[in-house]
Amino acid sequence: MTSRQAGLYTPLSTTPLMSCTMPQSIQDLAVDAQDIDECFTLFFDKHLSYMPIFDSRLHPNECYKASQFLFWTIVAIGSRRYIKDPTLILLLAPKVVELAKQSIFNTEKYLPALQAQILLCTWHMPIDTLQKDIAPTLAGAMLQMAMNIGLHVHGTVQDFSRVPLRYDLQQRNFRTRLWTLCLITCQRVNNGRGLPPIVIADTYSHDGYKEDPFAGMHPSILFQRKLNQMQSEATLQVEQDGLSKKPEVRNAVLGTSVNYGLSRLSTLAGECPSKIDHFFLLSSQLQLSACHLLAHSSAISEVELIALYGNACSLVESALELDEQEDLAEVAPTASTFALNLAALLILRVGNSHISDKLDNKRGQKCYFTVIRMNKKHSVRSDDLAARATIILSQLWTSKMVVKQPDGTPDSLWLRCRSRLGSSVSYDSYWLWRQEFGGQPNPYDGVEEVVTDNTGGPVSAVSPGLDFNQMGVGWSPETLFQDFQWPLFDEFAYDNSWQMNGPVLPS
Repeated sequence: MTSRQAGLYTPLSTTPLMSCTMPQSIQDLAVDAQDIDECFTLFFDKHLSYMPIFDSRLHPNECYKASQFLFWTIVAIGSRRYIKDPTLILLLAPKVVELAKQSIFNTEKYLPALQAQILLCTWHMPIDTLQKDIAPTLAGAMLQMAMNIGLHVHGTVQDFSRVPLRYDLQQRNFRTRLWTLCLITCQRVNNGRGLPPIVIADTYSHDGYKEDPFAGMHPSILFQRKLNQMQSEATLQVEQDGLSKKPEVRNAVLGTSVNYGLSRLSTLAGECPSKIDHFFLLSSQLQLSACHLLAHSSAISEVELIALYGNACSLVESALELDEQEDLAEVAPTASTFALNLAALLILRVGNSHISDKLDNKRGQKCYFTVIRMNKKHSVRSDDLAARATIILSQLWTSKMVVKQPDGTPDSLWLRCRSRLGSSVSYDSYWLWRQEFGGQPNPYDGVEEVVTDNTGGPVSAVSPGLDFNQMGVGWSPETLFQDFQWPLFDEFAYDNSWQMNGPVLPS
């Protein structure tokens, strides 16, 4: 088998497939052949099905010759569950991240570098704060690199090369898959973090091709392309139809826009090629439906809230089934933990709302605790994001803090953080945790907070002519917004005092 047949579009190598794996070194770290072999085996046996970037296994020697960056990325991901040496992932992680940084400006070996970047955006190296998360930056650079070499164009790429290229069907099919996975990965990164959705006009859906550009492609890749594109388009439509409008208009139309997007996503239910694809469909639906909470709670119907609660539970139950069958929590893409934490926080916030008596609270509690256990299984370091999430979710469950609207009305659905689309409820809940358990002040004071006038009565910091029922997203143009000198980094990330009360969730 050539490296090209295995999925790496690289020059042919003379290394026989069955040759002994060579030990390798990266900086001051030497890794012996057995460790390399077993990490490769773990990657291809446990991880590849979640991101089918290769058609078949790569031999470590072949991979190393093609791209050291890709080689060490595969070893690092496999080492996440390498029980013979649990320290290997901790030693490799910073070195692989450094290779990722170098790859952005490397003018050679674009294609294997893109493969490695896709994998790193899918399985993050362990970090203790999202300030250190390279995935959004890496995904953005990766997408630009892919377009700069013409991957977004189906067929010939001569327009993007300074040297003559010959037509090669195998190359074309490889580039089609690589572009599709680049786009899926970038969309998933943004959608899971509440960042602006990515909708790219490529040429693969154009009419008039003699052959289907996606003929023979892995069914899961085709489904994920359709799913992530549809979610991104629906989120963009929600932004245009609802979130960009004045509060009174927004509250009136947001639900309709969200529900329309959900109806589109529901058409994919019968197309899921596998259970993990169904899980990601539920995840996309939950991320979109969470946008309901960007409206005032009085504008959200009970039916929508009950459905939101039920969908959150369904996502967790789907993950639990997959975990029992294939150890999802241990090997699944990082995006799954983002989705599960969102589900848990929706269960918490909706479960404490005015419709609590209409919900299956026992089901919700069971699902909430399931997410805590799955975070424990996903963690590979005592202070990584998953480990911290176990403590944060546990403490939020016992929280005594009452969420209030600016006029003092208790409302667990009220969000102060409203600029992260469907993920706003997650980041808002993390700030609640920081206040109660991290000792941090409310950073939203003076934005949509209530202050006291000379008579001791509450007055709103927003325009006095704006009814609280009309408020919906962020602050209005009339709001007096003070300069809070927002820090570039969470100071608690560098303060060991968090160990007294549990970890600090990164911002």
